[in-house]
Amino acid sequence: MTPAEGVRAPTVDIEVLGHLIFYLPAESRNGATARTTVPTGTAVGHLAELLNIPRHEMQAILVNGVSVTDPAASLGPADHVVILPIISGG
Repeated sequence: MTPAEGVRAPTVDIEVLGHLIFYLPAESRNGATARTTVPTGTAVGHLAELLNIPRHEMQAILVNGVSVTDPAASLGPADHVVILPIISGG
Protein backbone atom coordinates (compact mmCIF):
# COMPACT_ATOMS: atom_id res chain seq x y z
CA MET A 1 0.00 0.00 0.00
CA THR A 2 1.33 3.43 -0.93
CA PRO A 3 1.03 6.37 1.49
CA ALA A 4 -1.69 7.93 -0.70
CA GLU A 5 -3.81 4.77 -0.43
CA GLY A 6 -3.84 5.02 3.34
CA VAL A 7 -4.88 8.68 3.42
CA ARG A 8 -8.58 9.50 3.54
CA ALA A 9 -10.08 12.81 2.56
CA PRO A 10 -11.50 14.72 5.51
CA THR A 11 -15.18 14.36 6.21
CA VAL A 12 -16.94 17.68 6.50
CA ASP A 13 -20.46 18.14 7.86
CA ILE A 14 -22.39 20.63 5.75
CA GLU A 15 -25.56 22.15 7.17
CA VAL A 16 -27.70 24.39 5.03
CA LEU A 17 -30.53 26.55 6.32
CA GLY A 18 -33.75 27.88 4.85
CA HIS A 19 -34.50 27.44 1.17
CA LEU A 20 -30.95 26.26 0.46
CA ILE A 21 -32.08 22.79 1.46
CA PHE A 22 -33.66 22.44 -1.98
CA TYR A 23 -30.24 22.59 -3.64
CA LEU A 24 -29.21 19.39 -1.86
CA PRO A 25 -29.96 15.95 -3.26
CA ALA A 26 -33.30 14.62 -1.98
CA GLU A 27 -31.58 11.96 0.13
CA SER A 28 -29.58 14.65 1.95
CA ARG A 29 -32.52 16.85 2.96
CA ASN A 30 -33.39 15.11 6.21
CA GLY A 31 -33.07 17.85 8.82
CA ALA A 32 -31.40 20.24 6.34
CA THR A 33 -28.05 18.56 6.95
CA ALA A 34 -25.84 16.86 4.42
CA ARG A 35 -22.73 14.87 5.17
CA THR A 36 -20.18 14.90 2.43
CA THR A 37 -16.53 14.11 1.83
CA VAL A 38 -14.33 16.72 0.28
CA PRO A 39 -10.72 16.49 -0.90
CA THR A 40 -8.04 17.59 1.53
CA GLY A 41 -7.52 21.33 1.29
CA THR A 42 -10.89 22.13 -0.32
CA ALA A 43 -11.42 25.88 -0.12
CA VAL A 44 -14.53 27.19 1.64
CA GLY A 45 -15.30 29.24 -1.46
CA HIS A 46 -15.51 26.05 -3.54
CA LEU A 47 -18.37 24.57 -1.49
CA ALA A 48 -21.03 26.49 -3.42
CA GLU A 49 -19.91 24.80 -6.63
CA LEU A 50 -19.68 21.37 -5.02
CA LEU A 51 -23.24 21.68 -3.70
CA ASN A 52 -24.63 23.53 -6.75
CA ILE A 53 -25.77 26.45 -4.60
CA PRO A 54 -25.69 29.81 -6.42
CA ARG A 55 -23.34 32.18 -4.60
CA HIS A 56 -25.93 34.96 -4.69
CA GLU A 57 -28.21 32.75 -2.54
CA MET A 58 -25.62 32.51 0.26
CA GLN A 59 -25.29 35.14 3.00
CA ALA A 60 -22.46 33.61 5.01
CA ILE A 61 -20.47 30.47 5.65
CA LEU A 62 -19.57 29.46 9.18
CA VAL A 63 -16.88 26.89 9.92
CA ASN A 64 -16.97 25.51 13.44
CA GLY A 65 -19.14 28.46 14.48
CA VAL A 66 -16.87 31.17 13.06
CA SER A 67 -17.75 33.30 10.02
CA VAL A 68 -15.28 32.71 7.20
CA THR A 69 -14.46 35.77 5.10
CA ASP A 70 -11.53 34.25 3.18
CA PRO A 71 -12.89 32.00 0.42
CA ALA A 72 -9.44 30.44 0.08
CA ALA A 73 -9.53 29.08 3.66
CA SER A 74 -9.09 25.32 3.62
CA LEU A 75 -11.37 22.85 5.35
CA GLY A 76 -9.91 20.32 7.72
CA PRO A 77 -10.99 16.94 9.03
CA ALA A 78 -14.30 16.93 10.91
CA ASP A 79 -15.06 20.62 10.28
CA HIS A 80 -18.71 21.58 10.66
CA VAL A 81 -19.92 24.03 8.02
CA VAL A 82 -23.16 26.02 8.13
CA ILE A 83 -24.29 27.85 5.02
CA LEU A 84 -26.72 30.69 5.73
CA PRO A 85 -29.12 31.86 3.01
CA ILE A 86 -29.84 35.40 1.93
CA ILE A 87 -32.92 36.55 3.82
CA SER A 88 -35.17 39.21 2.42
CA GLY A 89 -38.46 40.65 3.42
CA GLY A 90 -40.68 43.54 2.92
